[in-house]
Amino acid sequence: MFYFFPFFFPYIGVIYDANTNLESENWITSRTIDGAVYIPYSINGNDPFAVIQKLYNISADQCLQETVVITTEEIRTILWRRDLVSNTPLIVAANQHLYLSPLTLPIDCWLQNEGFISIAIKEHWKHVYVFYDDYYDDCCLRYLLQRLSSIDVSVNNVYLSPDVSTGENDLFALGNGNSYDNVYLALETRLMLKTIHDATSLNLFNQKIRWVLAIDPVYLQTKNFGSLHKAFVLTLTSGLQKKHDDVTDLMNRIHEANKLLIQQSMTENFTDVCQTNRTLEILYQNYPLTIYSSSKETLQFEEVARFTNEKGISTYDGELFKNKFKNFGNRILKVTSVPNAPYVIKGKKDNGETYYYGFCYDILEDFAKAFNFRYESVDGDEGLFGNPTEDELNATGMVGMVMRGEVDIGVAPFAVTATRDRVIDYVIPYQEDGVGILMKRVENEVHKFFRIFLPLDYTTWVAVIVTTISASYVLYFAAKLSSNVKQRELEVGHNFWLIIGTVYGQDDGQRPSFEAGRVILGFWWVFTILITASYTANLAAFLTISLAKPPVKNLEELASQTTYKPLIVQETNHHDMFREATTGIYKRIWDLMSDIPKIRTVEEGYELVETGKYALLWDDSQFEYLIHNDCGSLEIAQESFHKISLSFIIPEKAPFKEAFDNHMLKMIEAGIIAKFRAKWWRRDKCISSPKTATALETRSLSGIFALYGGILGVVIICFIIEMFIVYRKWKKGSRGNGGIEMRG
Repeated sequence: MFYFFPFFFPYIGVIYDANTNLESENWITSRTIDGAVYIPYSINGNDPFAVIQKLYNISADQCLQETVVITTEEIRTILWRRDLVSNTPLIVAANQHLYLSPLTLPIDCWLQNEGFISIAIKEHWKHVYVFYDDYYDDCCLRYLLQRLSSIDVSVNNVYLSPDVSTGENDLFALGNGNSYDNVYLALETRLMLKTIHDATSLNLFNQKIRWVLAIDPVYLQTKNFGSLHKAFVLTLTSGLQKKHDDVTDLMNRIHEANKLLIQQSMTENFTDVCQTNRTLEILYQNYPLTIYSSSKETLQFEEVARFTNEKGISTYDGELFKNKFKNFGNRILKVTSVPNAPYVIKGKKDNGETYYYGFCYDILEDFAKAFNFRYESVDGDEGLFGNPTEDELNATGMVGMVMRGEVDIGVAPFAVTATRDRVIDYVIPYQEDGVGILMKRVENEVHKFFRIFLPLDYTTWVAVIVTTISASYVLYFAAKLSSNVKQRELEVGHNFWLIIGTVYGQDDGQRPSFEAGRVILGFWWVFTILITASYTANLAAFLTISLAKPPVKNLEELASQTTYKPLIVQETNHHDMFREATTGIYKRIWDLMSDIPKIRTVEEGYELVETGKYALLWDDSQFEYLIHNDCGSLEIAQESFHKISLSFIIPEKAPFKEAFDNHMLKMIEAGIIAKFRAKWWRRDKCISSPKTATALETRSLSGIFALYGGILGVVIICFIIEMFIVYRKWKKGSRGNGGIEMRG
């Protein structure tokens, strides 16, 4: 039998088992539906050789656009292994899968894999959990894992059996971290519904998990799955993965797929349909995967995107998850803060109203613009940052206010700690910081007294003195060995004062009369010029810089001394860190705090540090701000300790957390945080420093006066001794002369 039809109609051959109920639906006769002509070919039984022979006969005798084979999975495998797909356009319907001849995977498996991969790429996922069962065969799984690996997504793949207890155990690991888990369920419908029920009983749909389910959302529109609508859930459906109830349903699904082929064929006017797989390629490129999202507003699964191989994923409004936070719609949020300059500074307007500003509020303003909200500031409870109680049912300070829902955001430099994280959530940290030690500056009065001599090290001074004496003797010995010298050049004292006078530029103008002496004196001039220039250059610096040194360099030195008592602000993470220590350096510091004043603000700590009896332990960055903006009497230890991350706090499971995290990352990457930091931490000079030069204190120059006074004292003593010796000689001479006269 040979059929001939005009070239512009697609003709589809249908090979089926005569024992199926295809007979009852009149598919055995040639029929035209929506422009597609179906030609049935029956065989008796599912004999693979009969199917293969029928395919060869059809391809030899008929001009068909494609051939549909309704058979079993075993025969489908044989057809693929015999490489019939290379020369015969085929759609094989085996059990609940459809196979297209360009593909080695079922089209629903391939569509779901590619659709899920597109979702992972769009959402920037780096790790996923894949739960699968026997329905999701090895080829599908291997293909998915290979594709995810190629886009640098790590995978935990978990096999689920129909045993309910096994599924519950495997689900326990989800939703326990600080970040979101991404889960893909590729399961047979019955096991899928069981797994969703298990996840609901474990409250996983209220955890930090994004779900992608390979199931038609029709199955989920029941009261039993109401919690899904408030969660982040996507479903994938191609219309192919449902188990077909009868052959008629299967053929209707195939026909729906062919509608697209008919339209494409009519517009492109194919003239050689017998020698091409173009129709199947069009189906492969354009068959859609529909993506639905849960919605807490409508309590329905709404269509949000479609995926095709040709166009990729196409969203309708730019977002996949309907429940994903977008903005606050100009809502007024309550934020709580306590002053901690420069992070948070409290100001007062002309009308007496207080307000907050500073580094943290610059960040908050950027968030307000990005997410369309206004805010009002509330003072922190008792001025404390706060920590959870031991039973974690409540918390103190600002942490308690956020935990109880009294405010929406805590805006301050909150240290990220595991204890707080159990009752509230953090936005991604905006910076890291260490704990510094602030003390009263101690001036070295001894060094200040002898500051005039500090430009040169004591070894340099010794070397200059030795060199001066040596130069005098070298000049003396050179004169001794010379034949043309004056009498005074043979005196050591004369040569010494000549060398000294050259240093100070106060010589008598006489030069050595012999050549060797002039050469020696010339090199001595060069030496004195270099030494004098070096001394003068360093002198200017040493007369203007502070000679104060931190009395304590690090935490170890603080624990080993008794002059300063460590201070810590109450109800902060620093306070808890020392209080909970049982051994080591932190325990030693805590023991030193036994009788210290209890302070609640950093400002109180500054006042106590000014007394010179205490050392305040607090964020190093705040100390830097204080020192760079106030040239006072405070000093920071050279080494900080205990690096921590600083962030804002928000209520647990806040719907805007992920949006805030992403925006904070963008601000960091764009350099906005660095810009705000440069604004508040100025490195150029102290704001309070004078703009004009100041007179040097007497103490800074007292060393030269002391030296001169000491030399005068030595001179006077020498003079007295000399006068005493002269007097003795005179007296002795007077007695000698008188005795002679008497005897005469």
